[in-house]
Amino acid sequence: HEDGKFSKSRKTGLFGDDAIKTGIPCDVYRYYLLVNRPENADTTFSWKDLQEKLNKELLANIGNLVNRTLMFIKNFQEGMIYEAVLDETATNFWEYVTEEEVQITDDLEHCKEKDALRRIMIVSQRGNQYFQEQQPWKTRTEDPESCRRAMFILTNVIKDLAILLEPFMPETSKRIFSQLNIECMPWNELSNLLLHNHMIGEPVPSFSNLEDKDV
Repeated sequence: HEDGKFSKSRKTGLFGDDAIKTGIPCDVYRYYLLVNRPENADTTFSWKDLQEKLNKELLANIGNLVNRTLMFIKNFQEGMIYEAVLDETATNFWEYVTEEEVQITDDLEHCKEKDALRRIMIVSQRGNQYFQEQQPWKTRTEDPESCRRAMFILTNVIKDLAILLEPFMPETSKRIFSQLNIECMPWNELSNLLLHNHMIGEPVPSFSNLEDKDV
């Protein structure tokens, strides 16, 4: 209900059965409510804002990183994550990720869930930037070792994102683990380059675009 407070007695608001009927995954609602969670006052629910959070953050960020990385590995590496020696750029990127994971853990230990989730999204955004910077579509023929290194780092970042997202978006986390073809991993497996010489599962889109007509 966008123009006033939710009220069960007045039957104004978005209730569980209504949310189910929309077909929008529950994790999208979880994400929206967490990032919009009020600190000191009420907040307003907006379908347009939900659409933007889904399309511009979840789909364009997390969904894009997972799908483009795993589809590339499926199409150009026969589904195999190869182990690679890190160069300076890869080492710096991985150090950035692991430092952020320490901060995310600290945020959660201090009940700063919104801060932790926003930091997770920034890590994912940085992963997309790294993908673009490494240009695997070019290096796969010009410098195969560089291409394999980029995919090695990115799939381990995706593994860590699946761990980090589990408290917030458990269904999304499970789907990412399934696409990686590994069991769900605990928090203490963060910051470990575990995935190498490993076959991934079948890549599938993590989120679907929410069109204006559906809003």
